[in-house]
Amino acid sequence: MRMSGCAVPKGTRGIVFDMDGTLLDTVALVSSAWEFALRSLGYSAAASDIEPFVGLPASKIAEAFTGSSSSLMELTNLRASYLEEHARDVRAFPEVPAALERIRRAGLRIAIATSIPSKMARLFLESAGISGSVDALVGGDNVERGKPEPDIFLEAARRLSLQPREAVVVGDRDYDVIPAKRMGSFSVLVVRKSYCPTERPDAVIADLMGLLELLGIRR
Repeated sequence: MRMSGCAVPKGTRGIVFDMDGTLLDTVALVSSAWEFALRSLGYSAAASDIEPFVGLPASKIAEAFTGSSSSLMELTNLRASYLEEHARDVRAFPEVPAALERIRRAGLRIAIATSIPSKMARLFLESAGISGSVDALVGGDNVERGKPEPDIFLEAARRLSLQPREAVVVGDRDYDVIPAKRMGSFSVLVVRKSYCPTERPDAVIADLMGLLELLGIRR
């Protein structure tokens, strides 16, 4: 599935991926971690309500469910403990390892930009068996402003020695598309299940095999 008339720019030299929901099947896990953290501090929250917020900075999720960021440190520590305990269960979506390998063989560099702290992100990537396919990783702790500001994606492109116009940004939420537009990168939205975006990306794909098609890489 892709939008008619879309084409990845000829000068593309690398791909900047969001992680949760794009490469890794971790949205439910991260949502459950937030539910655990919030309920531990007495806040009412359900994983299903938290799921739409996954990918945003921790401060914004905390404010959305507590009304302030006063408990942010306690919440993030509780969330981290839960995620570390379940990190071994993290898996990439089925097509991801092969797709990343083909992208690398085509001479394109790969970076990941995620709101999760970089240490936790590395743990996830190692558990999923795809850490060796990544050239650069930027976590939420590596930039001052989180999504939908473009800082995290700009830093990922910088670590690949790319100008924004040379990078394709791939994510699964509006707040991946918004920063891509702000920085002038080609945006690709992965829609693995029902989702109604409010932003219009440059291309829409069902999985990473669709990205190979956009890049002109044979499956």
